Amino acid sequence: MNYLTTVPCSKESIKDMAQRIGIAGGTQSDIDRIRSALRFIPVGDDGRLDLRALERTITRRTRLVAVTHVSNVTGAVLDAKRAADLAHRVGAKLLLDGCQAVPRLPVDMASLGCDVLATSPYKWYGPHAGVLCIQPDVLNSLPVAKVRPAENVGPRRFETGTPNFEG
Repeated sequence: MNYLTTVPCSKESIKDMAQRIGIAGGTQSDIDRIRSALRFIPVGDDGRLDLRALERTITRRTRLVAVTHVSNVTGAVLDAKRAADLAHRVGAKLLLDGCQAVPRLPVDMASLGCDVLATSPYKWYGPHAGVLCIQPDVLNSLPVAKVRPAENVGPRRFETGTPNFEG
């Protein structure tokens, strides 16, 4: 899942070729709807993302770089810190697909420079659920449609109605 998206009005995302088929449906229609550009980065014969190609592709219009930390096909481990440095150099955010990494490696979002980490507990015998870890500054910068009683900061601002206190 390594991508970069770009819109005429300045948004761009980058994604790796290994994940190209997975975004053919919903994500691509969303990209089209917001008039954004999606750029794909090649994966080498060794199964690793070509970071030199990533560096050549990222521009000041890049807003998001989404990459797979560990490939579920080849087991290749991405130099996530370098990918983060490349993204941050132009002001873009780094989203890491950590589904394969989290149960196998120590993953420290801060030391990796990761802004958003996506994973799923079922990869380590947990429930079939999605987990999205978002750095607080990124979370609080996201636009949200909410009702007045919802909080203004943190994840609860995305929740409307009564929180699930029992859960």
